[in-house]
Amino acid sequence: LRVELPNVEATETSVKDSKLVVTVTKDEKILFGEDDVTTDVERVLLENPRVQQEKELYIRADKEARYAAVARVVAAARAAGVEGLNLLVQPEIQEEASP
Repeated sequence: LRVELPNVEATETSVKDSKLVVTVTKDEKILFGEDDVTTDVERVLLENPRVQQEKELYIRADKEARYAAVARVVAAARAAGVEGLNLLVQPEIQEEASP
């Protein structure tokens, strides 16, 4: 599965566990880990024991994904009681200037 993340100035953040990553593809497919949860992301997040225990989730969205699809994931996470939402981005690689 290829997801093109937007480039931003940021440092890399380690992802604790891929099972707590929600991915939004450019064609608006929503994956929780490797499972397609497009039709029921709200229920899946609400019923997932790790989400309920850890209250933290990573969202990885393709740069071509529509805002509404990402907003749906954010709303589902908040409704499931998630307190820590982390957006994963692709850091820009800055070249060091040669002396």
